[in-house]
Amino acid sequence: MEGKKTLYGLAAFIPMLIGIIGVAALVVAVIQDINAPDPPVIAIVGMAILGFAGILNFAAAILYIVHIANNRNLDGGVKAVWIIGIVFLSMLIPIVYFFVQIVPESQPLQLRPANEWDAKLNA
Repeated sequence: MEGKKTLYGLAAFIPMLIGIIGVAALVVAVIQDINAPDPPVIAIVGMAILGFAGILNFAAAILYIVHIANNRNLDGGVKAVWIIGIVFLSMLIPIVYFFVQIVPESQPLQLRPANEWDAKLNA
């Protein structure tokens, strides 16, 4: 289960981080030479990075929609709200869903007493 949690966490955060890098590249391109007749190379790279982030975001949205549809802890109305949220706010809602629904899925750790004295103290 921890491997799937890691996958869902990466799917939530990586598109946003790559998108921020793409926007930063475009901002640098604008600041660098605003009156240039040809776009600077960094602007083209920034647009390519944003396109890649969009593709990753689309894949993450599909991954999260499938998870929501298969989540037995949610009823139909709540599932619909999560899915509509992902469709309209696909960069933000997967992060929220990750922390609200996926992180709490694991059981808390059951710690064993280190020795018999700890067992007697905790009893």
